[in-house]
This record gives sequence, C-alpha cells and structure tokens, in this order.
Amino acid sequence: MNRNCVKVEYLGDEVYFVLDESYRHKLPPDAIVYTLSEAHILINRSAAVKKTVHELKKLAGVRVIP
Repeated sequence: MNRNCVKVEYLGDEVYFVLDESYRHKLPPDAIVYTLSEAHILINRSAAVKKTVHELKKLAGVRVIP
C-alpha cells in the first residue's frame, strides 16, 4: 500500500488523492487526481464549488491553485 497515493470513489468517479504532483506520472493518463494541497484548498468550500471543480478536473484535467 502506498500511503502517498490513495484511490477512492468520489462523486461517482474513481479518483486518486496524492501527496503531490510527483505521483501523477505513476497514474493512468486519464485519471482524476487531487493533490494534498488541492484538498486543503477545497476542504472548506461549498458542495457546489467542490462539484464544479470535480467536473472540471474530469473534463479538462484542471488544477486548483491558491
């Protein structure tokens, strides 16, 4: 088990939560990926914001920046 990368189901999709961007290359190219820093940014946001970000990640692979 890799403690720096966790695969879960989120909003009906398979997503990966990773420590940082250095783990992205180990995942499938079309994977939906959230870094620890992105999770910290989103944790106190509304459900609507989280869902919108998730859809954008799924469709365009966007990244959340502070």
